[in-house]
Amino acid sequence: TDPQNHVRKFDGQVVQIARQTGDNLCLAEIKWTVSVVLGKKKLAKCDAHYVIIYDSVTDADEDSLRIFIESVGRATAYSYFRGLCAQLDWAGGLRLPPLPVHQFTPNL
Repeated sequence: TDPQNHVRKFDGQVVQIARQTGDNLCLAEIKWTVSVVLGKKKLAKCDAHYVIIYDSVTDADEDSLRIFIESVGRATAYSYFRGLCAQLDWAGGLRLPPLPVHQFTPNL
C-alpha cells in the first residue's frame, strides 16, 4: 500500500514538571508519540521522552511555569522529535511525509 494513504496520529504531553528552588532550575519531561495506522492496523509507532532543563527560574508561579512548559518546552521537544521521526522514516524506508511544523498554544 502507498504510505501516503496511512493516517498518522501524534501527541505530545507534559509528563511532569519539577523545580529545584535552590538551583533555580525547572525540569520538565515531555513525551511525544506518533503512530502510523491503516484502517485498524498499526503499522509503526515511535515514542520519545525528552527532559528539558531551564535555568534561572526564580519568581514564576506554578501556573505560569506550566504555561511556559506547555508552549515553549513542548515546541522545543517537538523539533527534536520531528527530526527523529524523519531519521527513523529514512532508516526504515517508509517514505512517509515529514511531520508538520506547528505553532503551539498552551493547554490552559
